[in-house]
Amino acid sequence: MFKLRAVARWATDFGHRGVAEQTKSRKRFKHALFGLIAIPVLLGGALLYHALFESQPERRGNTVGNIVNGGLVAQEGNWIYYSNGDSDFWVYKMRTDGSGRQRVE
Repeated sequence: MFKLRAVARWATDFGHRGVAEQTKSRKRFKHALFGLIAIPVLLGGALLYHALFESQPERRGNTVGNIVNGGLVAQEGNWIYYSNGDSDFWVYKMRTDGSGRQRVE
């Protein structure tokens, strides 16, 4: 009778250990699967962010010095934009060489 109880207890303990190890195995699988999915998603997001925002050429708006002086002049490329106080503060543009003056509508 003693040996039978010992065998039954061993079988019960073994069965419980088997379930515990199965649970650990499932957790490891879930963690590995999460890692395999999360890493490409994060890398893809970082690459998309870089492609959309950081690869654009830097454009400046008004500089501090221009704002201190009233913010009446700004340059973009070969054009200078300015506000003319003599003509009701309409915005004008002209080329950097002084030619092509025209009012911006």
